[in-house]
Amino acid sequence: QPACSVANESLVPNFKLLSVQVQMEEDQLVLEQQVVKEQYNVTAWVNYLDELQKREYPWSRRCRVYERALRRLPGSYKIWYQYLQERKKRARGRRCDDSRFEKANKTFERALVYLHKMPRIWVDFCEFLMSQKLIGRTRVAFDSALKALPITQHGRIWKLYVKFVQVCNIPELGKNVFERYLKFDPNVSEEYVEYLLTCKRFGDAAEQMALMLQDENFSSKEDKSKHQMWMELCDLLSNHAELVSHSKLNVERILRSGLKRFTDETGKLWCCMADYYIRLGLFEQARNIYEEAISSVMTVRDFSTVFDAYAQFQEALLTAKIEIHGEEESKEDDKDRTYYSISVAGVDQVSEINDVDFLLGRLEHLLDRRPLLLNSVMLRQNPNNIAEWHRRAKLFEGKSDTSNVVKTYSDAIKTVDIAKITVGKPESLWIALAKVYEDNNDSETNAGIDNAIQVFENAIVVAFRKVEQLARAWCSYAEFLLRQSKFDDALMLMQKGVLKQSKRKRIDNLNRQKQLVAQGRIEESKEMSKEVNTPSVFMNLHRNISIWSLYVDLEESFGTLKTTKAAYERMFSLKIATPATVLNYAKLLQENKYYEEAFRAYEKGISLFPWPHVKEIWIHYLHKFVERYGGEKLDRGRELFEEALRTCPSDLSKALFLMYYKYEEDYGLTKRSMTILDRTCGEIELGERFNMYVYYVAKVEKYYGVARTREVFEKAISQLGEEDAKKMCLLYTDMETNLGEIDRARTILRHGSQFANPRLSVQYWKSWHEFEVANGNEDTFREMLRVKRSVQAQFALEGDGAGAGNSFAFQKASEEALPDRAAYKVGSEGKETSHSRETEKKRKVAEVDLAEEAAIIKRKMVEDDNADIDVEQQAVPVTLFGDAVVKAQEEKQAKPSSSSEKLGALARFGK
Repeated sequence: QPACSVANESLVPNFKLLSVQVQMEEDQLVLEQQVVKEQYNVTAWVNYLDELQKREYPWSRRCRVYERALRRLPGSYKIWYQYLQERKKRARGRRCDDSRFEKANKTFERALVYLHKMPRIWVDFCEFLMSQKLIGRTRVAFDSALKALPITQHGRIWKLYVKFVQVCNIPELGKNVFERYLKFDPNVSEEYVEYLLTCKRFGDAAEQMALMLQDENFSSKEDKSKHQMWMELCDLLSNHAELVSHSKLNVERILRSGLKRFTDETGKLWCCMADYYIRLGLFEQARNIYEEAISSVMTVRDFSTVFDAYAQFQEALLTAKIEIHGEEESKEDDKDRTYYSISVAGVDQVSEINDVDFLLGRLEHLLDRRPLLLNSVMLRQNPNNIAEWHRRAKLFEGKSDTSNVVKTYSDAIKTVDIAKITVGKPESLWIALAKVYEDNNDSETNAGIDNAIQVFENAIVVAFRKVEQLARAWCSYAEFLLRQSKFDDALMLMQKGVLKQSKRKRIDNLNRQKQLVAQGRIEESKEMSKEVNTPSVFMNLHRNISIWSLYVDLEESFGTLKTTKAAYERMFSLKIATPATVLNYAKLLQENKYYEEAFRAYEKGISLFPWPHVKEIWIHYLHKFVERYGGEKLDRGRELFEEALRTCPSDLSKALFLMYYKYEEDYGLTKRSMTILDRTCGEIELGERFNMYVYYVAKVEKYYGVARTREVFEKAISQLGEEDAKKMCLLYTDMETNLGEIDRARTILRHGSQFANPRLSVQYWKSWHEFEVANGNEDTFREMLRVKRSVQAQFALEGDGAGAGNSFAFQKASEEALPDRAAYKVGSEGKETSHSRETEKKRKVAEVDLAEEAAIIKRKMVEDDNADIDVEQQAVPVTLFGDAVVKAQEEKQAKPSSSSEKLGALARFGK
């Protein structure tokens, strides 16, 4: 029964569905009536089609409506576009051989009959054909679109056309399309090159890049510079030589033009050119390129690049030859083989030639030539580099190649521009060339000596930039003649060198030249102009000190005393003499016993030079005067010393003061000598006064006794600085202590304490501490501690910064010095703080140490009391009276008198 009920229900009609269909029929009828009334109204047809699509009517019915609409309105873009989109949508996802694709294609073709000026339809049609992989039909469609559309709309088609050929991957088609596209838009050259490179059409790509570089108006879309494009072209030519060689390009000419245009990439371009021939198998041509490159590059960087590539090429070629012939040797049984050179005629195959030894020798020769080749690069870069010319000659000297050494210096002399040389000595080229001729002289013919003389003759007429350079050439010429034992020639040469060129003669020659020009005698005037236009180096040569120094040496050796004196006197008149010249002249006169003339030479030199240059002249002058006359001319000697000291600065006067003192000590009065020492201590530099005062004290003690040294000590302490004053106080204290003047010594220590910061001057306070332990008592020790605390407080108040500046000294002083008493520090409520407890602890330790020190002092005093020394029986120190007592004792021993007789003053006068 349930089943029967279900079947009965299915037989019941669906009234709701029927009502919807009736409603749809009614709406369609309304739209149909509207399009019938307005058959040429596009909006009515579009609304009708939209309604059908919205109600999801079957495609067959909608297709009939599209066809009806297009028959009425065949030029309607809106209806055609909607119809074509419906066709494309129905074909999407189907197989390529489905009939729907063909129907859609025919629909596009029908639409384009009426809408051939609409680029959107063409674009959709071409894209639809591209999706079907119909290459021929798509190409025809693109061509038809370009023919039908105006040129202003071709840009949209060309972009899609290029995309099509890139997808197709048919080089010929792509080349044809891009060439046509370039006529429309020349700016797509880079895109064309990229396409050709993708298709491995390297020859065509190189041609296109060459055209791009030839166009001066070309600008890269990728913002590439001309330099970058040139480098890419060179890499392309060298890396794909076989394919590029079939093109119309002249590769070598292109690369050479790049060499002239981009000098900063010379090395890379040469390597690209050589690499091009290597890939073509033209090894000899590649080697020629490398040889040309290393002989023409201008920078060390480019040379290194080319040379490394050249060496790798030779090494790779040698390795390949070894492998080839190694395999042949393993196959052959015959061990006796014949080696051929690369130049053997009639042999075409490289593999048939066993030239391993030849290639190995070529590689070794290349490596040996590297220093010379590098030197050539440096000389091409700067042909006026004197050091590089000498370095090149040394390279040939290392190989014992004399001819090339001579050739190098000869080329240097011809090449170097004297006016442009800023570094180096140009005259050294002529000197070195003459030295080469001299060292390689033929003893039989003396051709080397003659050549060297000719080189020097040429050198001394060269207009160098500086007089010193010309003078060096003259001096080297004279030294060469001396080595050849041509002493007279050398002397005559230097006499010629020191002669002054007459200005009057130059003016006369100038006037004569003007007369010759006025008379029309041009040739004679040109010859005279060489003499008139004398460079300044020749005019000032006679004032050069090097020329004169060698000249006077030659006069001393080979001339007469008269000519030598005349040479020295002329040097004085020209004011070119040096302190060494003065000393040599004076020595020469003294050796010939012309003492007064020697002293006059010293005085001339003194008038020429200021301090400090005149110091050595004064010292030699005074020394020779004292050595000559001694005490005979005492007043004259004193005047000389006073004159020297009158203008002498303080920092240079010490040596003269000591010489003056020694002179007075040996030949004058002791009192004057002491006065000179006193002047010395007051006038020399402050840093040297301490040692001078020590020397002064020693001399006073020697001549006047120890007692007279007190005045010197006191004066020294008052004039010296703080550091030196402390040292002098200690020395003064030691002297007084040795004399038994303990109180005076303590007073001196107290006076010097004002200069001694306890934190820094640890040694001073240590000395006072030892002094009090040895000679004081408890009261004096306490007084020393009191003074120390007061001085320390004074320096702390002045803010000397010793604690921060010398922590080590402060620590050492704290360990050695006795701690002073410290007061308790109580807070506002009367409670003792932690700091006060530490201070109290230190105070107790200080009291204990003080008690121990006091006990030591008392024990020492008791020991001194028990010593029972008779003061009256102790001898007075002899040094207290100086040398007077010593001399008296010596006289007494020399003249013994009677044992008990004592002579008075009258008796002594009677004797």
